[in-house]
Order: sequence, then structure tokens, then C-alpha cells
Amino acid sequence: MSPPTGSWPLRRPLRVIRLLGLALVLLTCQGERPGPTPADREGVLEELARRGAAIQSAVAGDPGCPDPGLTGNALRVTLLLPGDSTPRQLYLFVFRHRSAFEAAADAVTACARALAAGEAIAVSPYRALVPGGSEAALQFVRESLVAVAGDGGVPRGRDGRPLPTPQATPLPTATPGG
Repeated sequence: MSPPTGSWPLRRPLRVIRLLGLALVLLTCQGERPGPTPADREGVLEELARRGAAIQSAVAGDPGCPDPGLTGNALRVTLLLPGDSTPRQLYLFVFRHRSAFEAAADAVTACARALAAGEAIAVSPYRALVPGGSEAALQFVRESLVAVAGDGGVPRGRDGRPLPTPQATPLPTATPGG
């Protein structure tokens, strides 16, 4: 049986060109994909709840200390953590840019001192304070923030490898008589 006459000889090269074009498009889409985006305040609250915390209230603009520079980034959350019978305050600070996150380190540390929070949790783009929080409470909040930080809270270097994992920043303690 012979192929139909007319346009058949033209179909084969056209099909090859289409397949080559499709292959080229697919190959160009294989580049490096951007990393995930960090969650906003609502995303953080959702992650805390997903992990078992009961959110009792949330007040935007309350940094827990008299620093007006932190007000726009602050969220005070009253929550009950799993296995805990006492509601706790969580002061969450969300920053849009890494430079703002880094620039606010001293202000958040001063706020932690004013609240007697003991330890500031720093997982870019978040900083958090849990006054009177146990190590388990701090770990719960830290793990929740890492989960929603987009890139795991670990910015990548130019070579694509993760930089060192962020750690909670213990506050310096005052020495007696000093």
C-alpha cells in the first residue's frame, strides 16, 4: 500500500520540526527553580495550629516593648502549646527583606530583655520571643518557623549550598557588680 499522495511528504518534516521544538522548550524549563517563599503571619499561625497549638488571640502591632521601630513587624499571639496547661505569649516579628531581618537583631534582643524572654529565636525572615517559655516551647516555635521559612530558614550561598543552620540567640546575662 502506498502513502497518500499530495501533502504526505511535507507532513513528516513538519512533525520532526514540531518534536524538536517541543524538546527544546522542555530542555529550557529544566533550569534552577526559585526557592519556596516564606509564609506570611497567617501562614505562621496556620503552621502553629497544624502542629497542635491552640491560638487564642492575635494582636498585630504589639511588640511587647516600647520600641516603635518594631511595631509594624510585630504580632502578639496568645496560644496554648500541646501538652501545656498555661497559655503563653508569643511575640512574632516578620521581616520582608534579609537586610531588615539582620538590622532588627539588636532591637529584638533589647525587646527580649525588656520582656525577660531569655532567648530570641531567629529563623529568617522571622524573629520570635516566648517569655517564660520552656525549652520545649522554644523548640516547638523554632521548628514551626523553620517549616514555614520557605528555604528552611537557611539562606543559600552563591554556589547553591545551604549556609549554616540558624540557631536561637541566647541573651547575654549580666554579671553581678559589673
